[in-house]
Amino acid sequence: YIQNYNDSSYDRIEIVPGVFAEYTGHPHKKFTMVAGIRADYHNLAGMQITPRLHLKFDPSEKTAIRVSGGRGFRYANIFTESSMLFANSREVIISPDLDAEVAWNYGGSVQQKFKFLKHPALLVIDFFRTDFENQVLIDFDTPGKLKIYNQRGRSFANSLQADISIEPFDRFNIRVAYKFYDVQSLYNGQMKNRPLVPRHRAFINLAYALPFDKWMLDFTAKWLGATRMPSRYDENSTGLYILEPESYTKPFFIFNTHITRKFRRVDVYAGVENIANFMQHHPIISAENPFGPNFDASLIYAPTDGRTIYGGLRIKI
Repeated sequence: YIQNYNDSSYDRIEIVPGVFAEYTGHPHKKFTMVAGIRADYHNLAGMQITPRLHLKFDPSEKTAIRVSGGRGFRYANIFTESSMLFANSREVIISPDLDAEVAWNYGGSVQQKFKFLKHPALLVIDFFRTDFENQVLIDFDTPGKLKIYNQRGRSFANSLQADISIEPFDRFNIRVAYKFYDVQSLYNGQMKNRPLVPRHRAFINLAYALPFDKWMLDFTAKWLGATRMPSRYDENSTGLYILEPESYTKPFFIFNTHITRKFRRVDVYAGVENIANFMQHHPIISAENPFGPNFDASLIYAPTDGRTIYGGLRIKI
């Protein structure tokens, strides 16, 4: 395939011919293996070998264990993938020799079906880790600057998630999930959590439907843990710029609800988003001076819209 990225300061054409081989085997009726390897010759990255292995073991009809691992590479499209980080007056410094991102990813998951109050339930736990041989890091930890450069062998990401779905009684479903997301890179010589990425997240959804789905009710609560905010410049009452040190946000909840009434050919629905009306106060720094040196609209970690009430209908033709 060919990809062309045109920008006054960043031009690139990618040409990637490649070959791929895959093997699927069943050494045992409860065991499945899928092994693959791909060889690509990239006009910028040279020869890249990317193996992959997937294993699945079913010790019983209600249990499934999966393990996978492999290598991958790609060229980052920094402007479209991180466009929100450029909404500021920072000086953008791009390394002239950005290389392909290369990483190893491995992990596994366990899926267990069981009965809860004589109703079906499902528990899923998975863990994956990514180790970067090279990562194109977008670093805005230096006040007034946005630096984009290669970081070799110093970035990683751990992801642990547990998800349980139960049905205490007919037509009432409860789903609860928790995610631990540990993403770290080297900033100014120190390993730190990635800015604007909360380490802890939780989710609960309650859904109930009357017979024949005439009425459907849904309630969702999301919790996001503390998020690291990078150091930045701010303006005090005297009009002078001061350095605001690195800080962490406070955890917060977001609540949403939705209700639907179904008729023969029409569905009428209504709902409320952000019921608690939680918002990030003053999300845009120096909003009154968008062309000034301190303007920054890239440090947004929470909703900027308050409580929203909506309604509508769907017509089936």
